[in-house]
Amino acid sequence: MSYNAGNYMEQGGDKLVIGGELQIASGGMITNAGTQASAIDDIALTYTSNDPSITPNGAVTIADGGTPTVDELLEYCEELQANQNAILAVLRGAGLIPSS
Repeated sequence: MSYNAGNYMEQGGDKLVIGGELQIASGGMITNAGTQASAIDDIALTYTSNDPSITPNGAVTIADGGTPTVDELLEYCEELQANQNAILAVLRGAGLIPSS
């Protein structure tokens, strides 16, 4: 009977092969030469007046791509902000970037 590990270190120890799951324990992190990637702040979107109260819903419809309206562009900005912040949350949760 033989056993093949999904995760293993190649001969010489210079390469770790992950064929299964890599689990980062709570408080763990991934580093490069001992340094974790720099924190990336969430995008903050602030209106000084006339807040359009747009709620991101995962879709933007622009009626005329050649001449988008201000409201369409604002909605697009809100969607980008929501998506980037969601990506950052996943990266933080996986320990790839610090929270702050």
